[in-house]
Amino acid sequence: SNLRLESSKGMVSDACPTPRLVLERRAPAVVVSAWPDRAEAEHRRGLEHLETLDFDPLAFAPHALVHFLLEIFLRVGTPARLGIPVTKLQNFILAVRDHMQDHPYHNFHHVVDVTHTVYVLSQRSGLFDELTDMDRFAMLVAAMCHDLEHPGVSNVSLTKSDVKYKHSSLEKHHSMRAFELMVDNEVDLLRNLNTTKYYAFRRSVMDIILATDMRRHAEYVAKVEASIADMQKSQQAAKDDGKDRESLTHPPTGEARSEARSNQGSRTDSGVSDGSSEQENLSENLSEAHTRVIPALGGALGGRLSQQLAMELIMKVSDTSNVLKPCHVARKWAVRVTDEFFNQGDVERTRGLPVTPTCDREKQTRVGLQKGFIGFIKPFFSSVAVLLPGLQHTVDQIDVNREMWDHYDDSTLEEEVGVFPFYDDQAQMPTIQSDDDGGEATEEEQDHVTIEFSLLKVADMLGLRAT
Repeated sequence: SNLRLESSKGMVSDACPTPRLVLERRAPAVVVSAWPDRAEAEHRRGLEHLETLDFDPLAFAPHALVHFLLEIFLRVGTPARLGIPVTKLQNFILAVRDHMQDHPYHNFHHVVDVTHTVYVLSQRSGLFDELTDMDRFAMLVAAMCHDLEHPGVSNVSLTKSDVKYKHSSLEKHHSMRAFELMVDNEVDLLRNLNTTKYYAFRRSVMDIILATDMRRHAEYVAKVEASIADMQKSQQAAKDDGKDRESLTHPPTGEARSEARSNQGSRTDSGVSDGSSEQENLSENLSEAHTRVIPALGGALGGRLSQQLAMELIMKVSDTSNVLKPCHVARKWAVRVTDEFFNQGDVERTRGLPVTPTCDREKQTRVGLQKGFIGFIKPFFSSVAVLLPGLQHTVDQIDVNREMWDHYDDSTLEEEVGVFPFYDDQAQMPTIQSDDDGGEATEEEQDHVTIEFSLLKVADMLGLRAT
């Protein structure tokens, strides 16, 4: 399959008798499929585990998974509290599903897995209780779109194949295509946002998606360490001043935070808002997420944690959370991710490119890669749990999984889980093309969807919206 890393270039006038605005697209317009019927028995089986990491998206077909994504939005209260019609959410979910390719790992199952994990970890950490409705919506949208149209190869491979690809090329593509989908006439997810709110929403979603670039991992390690150091300084300063530490050493529990949120008008069990009006909810200033701090999530360290950083950390952990899942789920993902790694290595070798070390099936083992990744990521997860103590029990699962891998080799793993077919000829290999002229995207390129959105709002005001 072919994928062009490109985007639409703005708006042009259409030479029609009736004046109207249309999108000038390189990528095809969105065609939304019909919302599938729900198999009730299968759906109930999934709902039993939706609030835990026992939920296994790989046990369901894509047409069943769309219902679980919608259920997450309903449980968060998005339609009721933000005035977004369920039909628009359905169209958005279907558009994302239809724009994911059938790679071993980066596919619609991965989309659902990461979105569900963001949902669970945001609750366990207490973060959702501290966020506005728009913040929570931004997190779920970012999770759904963080790998939109992924080509099945990494940024590293793209960089080797073409020097034009650098600076989070894939993540920028995911972000830009996400907003193209959201403002498309067939989806129109953001109609209720004015221009100011749109800019704020766009900034938050894009920053969350860009945080998933593993080439920025050291940057986030440093951010977490700096946050921990700041909290420790605050704690020591408070002790030196002889302040009462009771409120900081025993922060509000998740239950207490939830109760506080409910007093502000939280979602009822039925999914219907009992809080403020739709327009008041839409007046929340999401841009404050970049400067807002969360004292309640500092754990025993006390201190104040940047809300936007907390959102990005939850996304990073969720995107690499296969090693935190129950063993039987982790094993499935281990095979899929190494299948895709090895496919990439095969492509690189066939094209005469240096083979990425982790993608060389001739030198690596599946089990060895899992052990290595756990050793690499565990310190980061442990540090995040210091900032977000509600995740400590979740992070502890990594030790269980690490011990499990001592009892597996590749043959037993493949016999148990199976493998994804590798690319056996050139025609099957994914090709990646680009209009990029090198370097980082310019502000004009990054803002092209914002321009489209603003013009669509003008068209709405003038009654000229294309049908």
